[in-house]
Amino acid sequence: QGEMRVPDQKTQIVVVGGGAGGLELVRKLGAKYGRKKHDIILIDRNLTHIWKPLLHEVAAGSLDANLDEVGYGGHAVRWGYRFFQGSIESIDRGQTEAGIAMGFTRVGTFRHIVLPQALQRILPVYKGEFISMVKMTSIVGYVAVEDLTKASDIIRSRTFDAFFPLVTVAVLYFLVSWVLIQVLGYLERRTDPMQRRAAEART
Repeated sequence: QGEMRVPDQKTQIVVVGGGAGGLELVRKLGAKYGRKKHDIILIDRNLTHIWKPLLHEVAAGSLDANLDEVGYGGHAVRWGYRFFQGSIESIDRGQTEAGIAMGFTRVGTFRHIVLPQALQRILPVYKGEFISMVKMTSIVGYVAVEDLTKASDIIRSRTFDAFFPLVTVAVLYFLVSWVLIQVLGYLERRTDPMQRRAAEART
């Protein structure tokens, strides 16, 4: 008697949210695994992604949306994944209605019910974006703003010492980023009920 073989199912990998990080992730996954044994899916509410312009592009007025815009559909065909347009609404509207039914005002419902949950969900994402934005300020010297990098250039031009000013600026950027990461991490822990209860249990 012959045996019936069940076709192997593909391993499904779903990436929610495009942007620079999502595009890079699905590109690497598609290049590594391909379509044969893996089904890689990207979900985003937009059809395209526009790369963040550099400050000197904004200052010079040379930003071209046609060059800085990537279509998810074409990118999916190029790198071997599937794209679906959609979004995930993480906080149910019913929670707002329940808060009003319990006697909260709309402002109180937003403050005590919606906002803590929203912060819990957005802080991990915006933490990386905020740190990236801080590091990108190193190019504001191109638009005549005197920042740390511009100051190091001035010192190098006067002292002809290229090593020490750049190392000092790198250390300062590291310290600023580290402090911001600690502050945002504290806020993330405070808005996460499970981590907050665990911290209270330890104390």
